[in-house]
Amino acid sequence: MIRLLLLLLVLATGSVYLVRFVERLRRERLAQVRAAFLVDVRAPRDRDPEHKGAVLRGGAVRMRLPRHWAEEYPDEDHASFRDPGSPQRVLRVASVGVAAAPAGLRALLQARAGEEATTIEDLPEGRVLLRSLDASREDGRDVVMFCWLIASPLRPSEARLATFTLSVPEKTALDPLTRDVVAMLDLEIRSARLA
Repeated sequence: MIRLLLLLLVLATGSVYLVRFVERLRRERLAQVRAAFLVDVRAPRDRDPEHKGAVLRGGAVRMRLPRHWAEEYPDEDHASFRDPGSPQRVLRVASVGVAAAPAGLRALLQARAGEEATTIEDLPEGRVLLRSLDASREDGRDVVMFCWLIASPLRPSEARLATFTLSVPEKTALDPLTRDVVAMLDLEIRSARLA
C-alpha cells in the first residue's frame, strides 16, 4: 500500500513538473515570436504572389492582398481574409472613426497599447503604427495574433483607426511560411490607405 502511495506521489509530482516545463517552453516560444515581430520583421521574399485590391465595404481601408485569398465582409467596417491553402491563418480588418486625442495620434495609440510589449512608429502622411503580439485560444486551439493598429488623421478633431489582426496556430508562429506572410502583410499594411 505504501509503495502504491509513493508511486502515485511520484507520478503526481512528475506531472506537475511536466506541465510547468511545457508552459515555460510555450512562454519562451511566444517571447521569440514577439521579439521577431516587434524588432526584426524581415523583408518579404522577391517571389510575392500576385496581389489584388481589397477594400472594406465602407471604403475606409484599402490595401493589397494575395489574389487567391478568400474574402468575407460581415458589414461595411469589418472583413476577414483567408488563404485557402492555410485556412487557419486569418487576417481580420476592422475600421472605426474616433475623436482625435488632444495630445495627438501617438498618445491615442499609446493609450490603447495596454501592458504588452509594443512598438509605435510614425508613418508618412501623419499616420502612426502600433504593432503588438498576443496569444489566445480560438476554436479550442492556441493561436498567436499579430496585430497592427494604424491611426490616421481625418479632420482636426477626428481620426481613423484601422486594426489588422493575423491569427495563426501557435505551433506554426515561427515557421518560414508564417514569417513570409507576416513580412508581406507588414509591408502591405504600412501602405494601406485609410479614408
